Amino acid sequence: MKKPEEYKFRPRARLLQMLGDQLIGSNRLAVFELVKNAYDADASEVSLVFSALGTSNEKIIVRDNGEGMTLNTISEVWLEPGSDYREKQRRENQRSKKFGRLPLGEKGVGRFAVHKLGRKIELRTKHANQPEYKVKIDWESYSQHRYMDQAAIKIEESSDPIFRTKETGTQIEISGLRSPWKRGDVRRLWRNVKSISSPIKTPDQFEVDLSVPGHEEWLDKLLDTEDFIKSAMWRFTFLYDQGEYEW
Repeated sequence: MKKPEEYKFRPRARLLQMLGDQLIGSNRLAVFELVKNAYDADASEVSLVFSALGTSNEKIIVRDNGEGMTLNTISEVWLEPGSDYREKQRRENQRSKKFGRLPLGEKGVGRFAVHKLGRKIELRTKHANQPEYKVKIDWESYSQHRYMDQAAIKIEESSDPIFRTKETGTQIEISGLRSPWKRGDVRRLWRNVKSISSPIKTPDQFEVDLSVPGHEEWLDKLLDTEDFIKSAMWRFTFLYDQGEYEW
């Protein structure tokens, strides 16, 4: 009897975009996934800028001051679809080093968010005591390859760094947006991202700033986290000290 031949799965190059479309229901949730990535990276601030919407130069820029990524993290986590990096942290109750946070991300879908949002991605990231790295992906060129393993992606040190020497963080710039963003989309996104910002000042405070240059009126009359405290109908005061609880 002839010995059976062995074959291997060979994912198509377009699989990442397909996964993004199937795993993430909307563009708004895709951006929210990137904000959750910033939270998991121990950021205290994340900035969302929707630049030049409605023009040929429109882009989304997501920048945080989290821990950033090492070369190893980029190659073995960010560029590995299906990595269980965050899921493992949750399962083993591993909290972040700076703020002691449990990861919000679990299935790694945040990585697919960028593929859903736009055709071109530029990732800049800097970890403590490490150089700043840059990754650029053009999905139109990438998808010309038949299989994933035929499309090489370069990770290079930034020759024009955007993070200062002692800064850490990650910036993702997404251009060639696949879908238009309207006023209602941005306002719904505002409510999503503000839901993980506490209205109470704490050591592990997480602030999200969202701006739409040229369309500032889109954010008119939206409640910020501090506004929830000011407009509260009821107030609750309590004291917990050495096992004693009073309210």
